[in-house]
Amino acid sequence: MTIVEQLFVVLHNVHSTQRIKDMARLVIGFGLKSLIVSKAEGAAAISGIPEAQKIMYKEKRSLLCFPDLPDVVELLKPEEICVFVPQRFAKETYNPSKIATQLKEGRKILFVFGGSEPGLSKREMDLGRTMSLDVVDNIGPIGTAAIVLYELMKSFKSNE
Repeated sequence: MTIVEQLFVVLHNVHSTQRIKDMARLVIGFGLKSLIVSKAEGAAAISGIPEAQKIMYKEKRSLLCFPDLPDVVELLKPEEICVFVPQRFAKETYNPSKIATQLKEGRKILFVFGGSEPGLSKREMDLGRTMSLDVVDNIGPIGTAAIVLYELMKSFKSNE
């Protein structure tokens, strides 16, 4: 198993077309095979999903859409769910080497990023382990995802 087969990135509760497209490019840039979008609403659902799907398809990647986050969990059955939130809501600081070890053990891991402000509800946060980056303030889902994936890839390679 490789990291790209065991790691799934979820953008949840998104309203912005641009945010979905940016996350699609980010997932492609890190070599992951798919992006999962749950609870897309408004412009994101109408034009963001089709535009992101086109971006993903051109790169031979897939875009999966679900009505809500529990549906993603039910169908993918991950062994670990990492929910990325601002520090004030997090119970722990992101530890990429720990996640890299779990991926090397073949564990299926879901990374969840809130797609709109204020982010995720308490019910959604309770679906997994809430974690944050060690940053001064909230940098948004795209910035957070970029740092999280970069640090994970770096850690994954250094542990080989």
